[in-house]
Amino acid sequence: MAVFPGDVGLQILTANYLLEVKRDGPAARTQLQLALKGGPSLVQRYQIFSTIENSKRLKDGQEGHLDLQSYVEFKRNYRAVIRLHKEALGAQRDYWQLLTRSHVKTGAVRAALEAMDQAADAAQQVYRRVLERYPNNGKLLRCYGKFLEDVQNNPAAAGRVYQEAARNGGADGLLSLDLKVKYNTPNSKNESSASCPATQLLLQYVVG
Repeated sequence: MAVFPGDVGLQILTANYLLEVKRDGPAARTQLQLALKGGPSLVQRYQIFSTIENSKRLKDGQEGHLDLQSYVEFKRNYRAVIRLHKEALGAQRDYWQLLTRSHVKTGAVRAALEAMDQAADAAQQVYRRVLERYPNNGKLLRCYGKFLEDVQNNPAAAGRVYQEAARNGGADGLLSLDLKVKYNTPNSKNESSASCPATQLLLQYVVG
């Protein structure tokens, strides 16, 4: 930059470096503004536009920097992942509760296992969709780490996600997280939450 202070291409590259590596949106936007003043070509204008859009996504990834509309959208998606997270835990609870009975049919065990797998898969799908939209949200990452640890039984992956959450301000994300599930009675109806119409609609609704 010191050798070529007014080079538009170099300013665009610097902006992308600041955005993707340093995660510094304001500094990246400053470089893009300088690039716009330098008379960029048509291709360079498109590159600037693309980088600005990426900068907006970085900004939206932090819950504290969302505008009202984006915040409402984030809360909707966050509630969706928590709901399916709890349903996956509930399916695990139902399975182990079934095994405590003195007489258990093979078909019932098979159905409980299928329900548990379906609930976990549904939650995983929604987590991935929402994390694609908010990849730097520490609170969401912390919840996903908890999902990997408790539902997927993958402590190694959970540890990596926890570290990423800590870097994005999500160290205390679980303190206010309520993942309690109600305890079913033996006569309660066990239905696969992942295959019910409400959950299928939720899967389509998340992240537009």
